[in-house]
Amino acid sequence: MKLRTYQEHATQGIVDALRSHGSALCVMPTGTGKTIVFAELLRMASKGRGLVLAHREELILQGADKIERVTGTAPDIEMAAMRADSNMLQRSHVVVSSVQTQCAGSPPRMERFNPDQFSLIILDEAHHAASPSWRKVVEYYKQNPNIKIVGFTATPDRLDRKALGDIFETVAYTYDIADAIGDGWLVPIKQRMVEVNSLDYSSIRTTAGDLNGRDLAQVMEDEH
Repeated sequence: MKLRTYQEHATQGIVDALRSHGSALCVMPTGTGKTIVFAELLRMASKGRGLVLAHREELILQGADKIERVTGTAPDIEMAAMRADSNMLQRSHVVVSSVQTQCAGSPPRMERFNPDQFSLIILDEAHHAASPSWRKVVEYYKQNPNIKIVGFTATPDRLDRKALGDIFETVAYTYDIADAIGDGWLVPIKQRMVEVNSLDYSSIRTTAGDLNGRDLAQVMEDEH
C-alpha cells in the first residue's frame, strides 16, 4: 500500500522521535488514515511483537483489518471471547486488544502476555491514555524498559484536562485539519447550529473523559 506524503512524513517523524525517546504522540485529523500510519510502523518493526490498544470494538476490528492489508499478516485479537495465540510457532507478530479486556479478570488478562516479548505499543485514540485503566495497562507493559509507545489521536486535549505529557515524552508529528483540507484530503467544514433547550445532560455519566455514548444516545432519543 502506497502511503500519502503526509503519512510518510508522520511515519518518519515517529521513527526519528523514538530514536531518542521512549514514547511519542502523533496528531492527525479523523479521516486522514492514522491507522495506515501505525500499521506501517508495525510492518517496519523488526524486533518483538507489536500491541495495538483501543477502547471500542469497532476500532479493534477496523484496526485489525487495516493491519492485515498493510503488513500482509492477520493480527491476533485479544477481546472478549477472542484470545490471541500464545503459541510461539503460530502466534502473529501483532496483537490487537481492547483496554477493557486487558484489565478484565483476576488476575487481569494482560498478565497472559510477557512484556519482554513486545517492542512497540500503539495507543489508538490516545487522548484516553491518561485515564486509570489505560495507565494500568501501559505501566504493565513498561516493565520492559526497552518498549516503545506511540499514541495516535485527532483530539489531544482531554475533556478532564489530564495532561498527555505524563504519558508521551514528545509530539512526533502534527497534521492540522486546515492542512488536510488545503491539501485536498478532507472536504471543507460546513457548520450548522441547532439549538435545543430541552436536553438534560445531568444524568449522563462520563467514560474515559468523554460523555458515555449509551447515556447520551438515550437522552437524545427521549428528547421531545
